[in-house]
Amino acid sequence: MPENITIPGPRAWSNSTDWIKNGDVVRLYHLTTHRRLHSHDVRPPVSEAEWQNEVSAYGYEGFEGDANDLFRVEIIKSMSDGEAAKERLRTIQTKFKLVHVMSG
Repeated sequence: MPENITIPGPRAWSNSTDWIKNGDVVRLYHLTTHRRLHSHDVRPPVSEAEWQNEVSAYGYEGFEGDANDLFRVEIIKSMSDGEAAKERLRTIQTKFKLVHVMSG
């Protein structure tokens, strides 16, 4: 897996960063609450589907997180609009899923 890159605040939208591409693994961090998108192999209370897991915000300032914070970007090419949107995330044009790395 490539090196983790944290892009703080407004710089997250700068064009000087690498694009998020199909298959990239990301860790989503909420700056205000210092929590990360997090999941376990636990069914949500609103679903009985075997393939659905509960997702929450977890952590605190200074906490590095763990492997349950990792999600893989899967672009849905058949639903994305334009060639660039089928290769990397583009606002509005790209349709994608976040797949929890640990539970698939």
